[in-house]
Amino acid sequence: MNPGSVLEVRSVTVRFGGLTALDAVSLAVPPRHVMGVIGPNGAGKTTLLNLVSGFQLPNAKPVTSVDVAPIAPKTQLEASIA
Repeated sequence: MNPGSVLEVRSVTVRFGGLTALDAVSLAVPPRHVMGVIGPNGAGKTTLLNLVSGFQLPNAKPVTSVDVAPIAPKTQLEASIA
């Protein structure tokens, strides 16, 4: 893990049958930074976010996260109401 990273993904791969959605993807998010994920349709953006949030498991290599506080369901619900 990179020193000071609050979230790190190293060489993760996700496959759905014969389709490779993510192929050896890596990223590190430093503290107090906002990052975006951009790309064309089918590039794996949603798969990456599902992987980081725990909804999708990688086919290899785990996702490492540090200093990411879980958000209570009530807080999530309140944040989604505009």
